[in-house]
Amino acid sequence: MKLKMGAAAAVLAASVSLAGCGAQEQKSATTVTNTASAESSARASSTAPANLTYPSGDKVVKGYPLIVNVTSLDSRLVSNFDGKLVNGKVVALAPGIYAPYNPVETNLAAYLDGPVDGDCVVWKKYFPSSGGSCWNGVLPGNEEPSI
Repeated sequence: MKLKMGAAAAVLAASVSLAGCGAQEQKSATTVTNTASAESSARASSTAPANLTYPSGDKVVKGYPLIVNVTSLDSRLVSNFDGKLVNGKVVALAPGIYAPYNPVETNLAAYLDGPVDGDCVVWKKYFPSSGGSCWNGVLPGNEEPSI
């Protein structure tokens, strides 16, 4: 029994010794893994759980909220958001309804409580007491789910 324990200790010591030789490579691989994990976490936090509701109490439309480029939207919204965006992105909260995206807040559910801009009919249905601007006939942009 003592012989097996001694052999196991020798194998462990050799492993630690070898691991020390490649410590730089191992650290580098770990850094890449951590970076990839952080990016995955950011993407995961930028998606919304399925059980969200709008201020009206209605369940959030499937596929929303999501981040889209402002250039994919109706020209009236592009003009409205001109000079107001950090990175050219908005959060599509419902078909034709948007809020400016701030990369500091990656939890898209947080945008459901703020002011929104977009289509008047959808705005009144899902965001009846929210501030913002609306226009008639604003359709979803080309980066959003089909309606």
